[in-house]
Amino acid sequence: MKKTLLFLIFAVLTASLFGQMKVLNSGDVYIPGGKSYWINSSSDAGNRLRLHHNGSNAYIDYYPGLNFRYGTSTVLSLNSRGFGSTTWANWTDVTLDWSYECCSSPVLYPSNDWYLQLGKRNQRVGTLWVTTIHYWDGCYKESDFRAKDNIKSISGVKKDLNKLNVVSFNYKPSQFSKMPDNVRQRLTSNQIGLIAQDVEKIYPNLVITDDSTGLKAVDYVGFVPLIIQALKEQDSIISAQNEQIKALQKLINSGNKLKSTSEQMGVETTESIVSAILDQNAPNPFSQTTQIGYYLPEAVQKAVIYIYDMNGTQLKSFPINQKGKGSITINGSKLRPGMYLYTLIADGKEIDTKRMILTE
Repeated sequence: MKKTLLFLIFAVLTASLFGQMKVLNSGDVYIPGGKSYWINSSSDAGNRLRLHHNGSNAYIDYYPGLNFRYGTSTVLSLNSRGFGSTTWANWTDVTLDWSYECCSSPVLYPSNDWYLQLGKRNQRVGTLWVTTIHYWDGCYKESDFRAKDNIKSISGVKKDLNKLNVVSFNYKPSQFSKMPDNVRQRLTSNQIGLIAQDVEKIYPNLVITDDSTGLKAVDYVGFVPLIIQALKEQDSIISAQNEQIKALQKLINSGNKLKSTSEQMGVETTESIVSAILDQNAPNPFSQTTQIGYYLPEAVQKAVIYIYDMNGTQLKSFPINQKGKGSITINGSKLRPGMYLYTLIADGKEIDTKRMILTE
């Protein structure tokens, strides 16, 4: 009877134990749903590792931290801060921090300042979506000629860039609805830039379209070589104009052609009438209209401003009826782009001659 009772107690205990955890014939350990397997401690307050399944989901519960090791070295550590906290002596590279101490969002950072890389030369990151990038040393784009084909010079850039309009704008708040308030406020503040659709018409290779949203983005860095080329084209124009100015100055100094023209008109050329003044046109150079200012004393009976080309041929004349300080307007659409001379003649005397430049 006593042996029978002991056998029954042993059977009940064995059934109870195997009802929670079983070692299967395959060697696997089985834990039924709603049960846990505790290591070191069976209390949430103690240092422990627990394997648990609540009937629908399985998870690993650890405290205060969990190390993943390769051989004798810890290769990944988890604790309350996140992955790879520097509180673990063997983890000295990267921390993924969920403590929200910085920026109210998870943070990925190196344990030693400066050294964190994303991707490498033969294993690169294809697309990276960010809202802000802060950098000190620079942002580099591979540009070695050995990695390029079909290298060609480009021209006419200045004219194309003039077609683009720089605008100020605000991003719609709905674009950043999931971001923290401080970040959203900064991103929706007033911005300066270009409209992607306008850029796409001229430089389609500087615009990319997001397949998921249809929104377009501009490669602003790609405009740097275009601006360099536009400056070179502008410099060529200025150099050519400087040569024209030198030739004009030489022509003015000699006075041969202007003197010949004045003699044909019966105008006596003199150095100046002290009280009459001819101003430099503004703006100069100009592409649409420009103003020529002057001053005539009351004693002047007749005054005219003449426009000449570089050959000394008279193109236009503007009688001046207003005494004192005044101005006339020159309409660029009435002339061809180039360099011109204009002269103020008062009572048959040449007051002054100046030059003006009309651009496209």
